[in-house]
Amino acid sequence: MKPAIGTTMRYERSNTANFETCLITSTTIDAPLNLIWSIHADIDAWRRWNPHVSTSEMCQGHQEKRKWTRVGTEFYWKKWIIPIPSVVTEVEPLSRIAWVNSILGFKFKFISKYVESYDGTQVHVEALAESFLSRLFHFPLQVVLSVIMQTWLMALKAESERHTHPMLDVRN
Repeated sequence: MKPAIGTTMRYERSNTANFETCLITSTTIDAPLNLIWSIHADIDAWRRWNPHVSTSEMCQGHQEKRKWTRVGTEFYWKKWIIPIPSVVTEVEPLSRIAWVNSILGFKFKFISKYVESYDGTQVHVEALAESFLSRLFHFPLQVVLSVIMQTWLMALKAESERHTHPMLDVRN
């Protein structure tokens, strides 16, 4: 699968505590880092800007700020019709966020990293799967994850740039 315009993808095999990297993708977003972080961290709003997310909400007891501000925050979302319970595992505000989730009984980990530069903000997303799953279904996982990650990044890019350049908003 070819990457969407403005994104790069690479496939890598590295091991991180029971998880194996399947795919790394990145893009540059023409928006300030704090705006992108704010949009991405507002889990309840994902369904408004990502057409593939039908439901997104914080779990009971984690709703006070409606954002993933600490490790252990639980949230729930649906990609198409698949329910995806998730837990935040790492938070470095304005720099890095990671969460694990379970999809149809298989565990995945996603790590998003943000770096502000002279030409915008670089957003890097790494998808990892349980080691046995990654080895067993390596190619199909790469295909599925590349579609998911590209649509996610392109939706985040469009939403962030819409806020940065409201005159270019094609929805108006």
